Amino acid sequence: MNFEGLIAQSQAAIADKIGVKGNRLEQSEEAMIQRGYEGVLMNVQSLARIKLKESIKSDKEVTMQQVKDVIRYQIKCLKDRSSDIAAYFDKLPKTIETLQITPLILTIILNDYAWQEYKLEEEDFMKLLTQ
Repeated sequence: MNFEGLIAQSQAAIADKIGVKGNRLEQSEEAMIQRGYEGVLMNVQSLARIKLKESIKSDKEVTMQQVKDVIRYQIKCLKDRSSDIAAYFDKLPKTIETLQITPLILTIILNDYAWQEYKLEEEDFMKLLTQ
């Protein structure tokens, strides 16, 4: 699931409904960052991602034990695949934006590893954790 694409589409649709052009929205984000509100902007964007993920309904029944197994596996991947993960980050541009989204990128990588091993996605265990 491409959450970033869905968020961007939603932002564009909302901006269009209230008469704000896409470039004006981008300028607004840039102005917030320049004024030192990048933390606020990141929190709002993170909340949007969480809400979007929570809204996606999973048809899988996941147990708490499976969630624990996935988390343990992800920790193991951090240890066993650290050089692969580091190599991935070495390919990214060295910018403040990249630094800010590093936790999100790492989460995506670990979730991909979990999918390969367990065929479970984040929204599958989000369902269990939000009940």
